[in-house]
Amino acid sequence: MQRSMRRPLKRLAVLGLCGMLPTVAACNSPRDSGGNQATGTTAASPAYKRLVVGDTAPLYAAATLAGDSVHLGSANEPVTVMNVWATWCTSCREEMQDLEGLQKEYRSRGVRVLGISVDEADGVRVRKFVEREKLTFDIVHDQEGRVQGLYQVSGIPNTFIIARDGRILWKSIGNLHGVVDSLRRVLNTVAQ
Repeated sequence: MQRSMRRPLKRLAVLGLCGMLPTVAACNSPRDSGGNQATGTTAASPAYKRLVVGDTAPLYAAATLAGDSVHLGSANEPVTVMNVWATWCTSCREEMQDLEGLQKEYRSRGVRVLGISVDEADGVRVRKFVEREKLTFDIVHDQEGRVQGLYQVSGIPNTFIIARDGRILWKSIGNLHGVVDSLRRVLNTVAQ
């Protein structure tokens, strides 16, 4: 009897694993593979190097939803908390009020909070989300995911602090809830 009970369990386990394969494959889209589509590098290729604290941030320019220009990675830009997110990402949505709090706390000290949405859909969904959440920090809609390639973002949310001289001061992958105090400590050392 024990042997006959094991077979259905094995079959169930195999079917469960097979059912997960399409989900895993879908989550690893080319845009989110940890590589750079422009150069054809991936996380496994020798040319690929993850950005780390101390590296110079890649140059990135875009327009915010309000139509203002923002630049990253060049000298003489404000200290920037850059968060890469999407409206469909639960962890991203949960941390938006943390980012809004940082905006209110540090704006007067010369710190810019910048959210870069990588939603593939048109900007209507992003705009509605920003309005509903009453977000006041700058938001860019990077529909093509350029920031993901430049900053080697292989998962979201992903947050960076970029110094005035363009260096990466701090980096976090995942929700900010558990690390917002660490982020504040860094901001307190560089904010005016």
